Amino acid sequence: MFNFANQRPGVTATSCIKVLYSGTLSATVKLYGTVTGTLGPYVNLVVTRGSDSTPSFSGCSGFTPDPTNYNGLGAGVLYSGTLAGYPAGYASAVSDPNPAWTSGSSSSYQFAVSIANNDAAQGLSANAGFTWEARS
Repeated sequence: MFNFANQRPGVTATSCIKVLYSGTLSATVKLYGTVTGTLGPYVNLVVTRGSDSTPSFSGCSGFTPDPTNYNGLGAGVLYSGTLAGYPAGYASAVSDPNPAWTSGSSSSYQFAVSIANNDAAQGLSANAGFTWEARS
């Protein structure tokens, strides 16, 4: 979704992805990720659920946030915090608000990242992988 070199504070980059469920059983979906490296505490991450009229990984030109304020963080926002604080497993994962995904269900997600204005972030790096897991 992102590949930065010499990123600086005050610049927010966004990337979007549409997730489609093709399972045969009704399921709940949760989001979590794995983070490596030492930059994670200095990366601000906002994950917003919505729809995309023109989905094209990783573009966000047609993305519209859900109007619902699910967690008191703003319209469609499911997570707002640091990359290092993003849930690392299913047990602590961010729940998608759709309680019953069925075959053909989909949603789009916008990931917005920025670097904290902190000199300690200089020269650090991080990698992250994100998972959407459906369980019935």
